[in-house]
Amino acid sequence: QSRVKEETADDASVSSSDGLSHKEFLTLLSLPKVELEPFDGDPLKYHSFTAVFNENVDTIAQDGRTKLMRLLQYTCGAAKTAIRPCSVIGGEDGYTQAREILKKRFGNPHVIAEKIIGSLKNGKPVKTAQELQKLSDEMTNGLTTLSCMKKLEEIDTQSCLVDIVNRLQP
Repeated sequence: QSRVKEETADDASVSSSDGLSHKEFLTLLSLPKVELEPFDGDPLKYHSFTAVFNENVDTIAQDGRTKLMRLLQYTCGAAKTAIRPCSVIGGEDGYTQAREILKKRFGNPHVIAEKIIGSLKNGKPVKTAQELQKLSDEMTNGLTTLSCMKKLEEIDTQSCLVDIVNRLQP
């Protein structure tokens, strides 16, 4: 029994080349597979998609061919159509070009800021508690995205704030 305890303690102290202990490694293996939401080309979803993709694919996969195949797997609609020709190029060059295309077409900070602000200012009137919660979530998501893009000043105008407040119904 004491031998089992010693082996367990030894296992926990062993670390991999990535700096993970045996216990941490086993925990990672037991986690369910992460499923990425496919990116359809909506500029409002670009930054969240790229953050999740980078964390779960780009930093883990080693070669460009694998990254490109995963990028094609996790895109649909206009986004997939835009990068599909990159599969002919393949490899690291194809992957790099696909990422550049997505950034140019769907990651333009000015377009994203305009869409965020437009949806906050021009959305339907808020009448119920659920609609108020939805507006709050949209504002939080929008402000986070604008802040990450260093475009927070775009929404920080009196007329913009008045338009958002006018959506609130008595």
